[in-house]
Amino acid sequence: MKKLKIDQTFFQVFPECQLGILSVSHIDNKRNLELSVEMIERSRQIGEKFISNKEFGTNSLVLQWKRAQERFPGDESAKVGLEILLEKIHKGETIPSVNPLVNIIHSIAVEYGVNVWGVDSQSIVGNLTLVRSEGNELFVDQEGKEEYPEIAEFIYKDDLGAITRSWNWKQGCRSLISENTKNANIILEQLDRKGDLDTAIREMTFRIQQLLGGYIRIKHLDYQHTWCSLGVNG
Repeated sequence: MKKLKIDQTFFQVFPECQLGILSVSHIDNKRNLELSVEMIERSRQIGEKFISNKEFGTNSLVLQWKRAQERFPGDESAKVGLEILLEKIHKGETIPSVNPLVNIIHSIAVEYGVNVWGVDSQSIVGNLTLVRSEGNELFVDQEGKEEYPEIAEFIYKDDLGAITRSWNWKQGCRSLISENTKNANIILEQLDRKGDLDTAIREMTFRIQQLLGGYIRIKHLDYQHTWCSLGVNG
């Protein structure tokens, strides 16, 4: 069975980071699109509590992730998904609908202030690992452009190359969740222990099963628990 492994070098930089891992299988990601869009709209109002300062970049949650990005090499132009979503709310822009599962992911991120992203499980070859790059892992961005991470940049990678760059700031095209996705791995990331990651995980689980059906297994990772199996039976 495939595994997700977090290298110890990551926790040396981010010792308080916590991750929730949802292995999701047998979902129907074409169901209930309209309901998932309604979830995004409701989440916008809740997410405003994280961006109360008029100047977007001075809000504490935004600053926290910006400062995290400064602690390792990488693409300085990239923005973590949570920041992109909150910035849209701050500007009064609509969070675009992608597909039901991605819409659920976005709603949870802005409501609970955690970074959430996911991969189509079928796209992962071998184990998924969060590790410092050696600089030779092929990354293909969402426009199809090939590039390589910087040496010592944190990346998620599998046997074929880099899945993300700059930790989770930039996801490649190969692993994206589509409406045809049946099995997925959802990763919730919180930089410290002050947030409510457990509640976010429970609500994520509820929303997926309510709208898309399927089966879900939950795992938690931190500096003491650095790997888990990926799959509902692991």
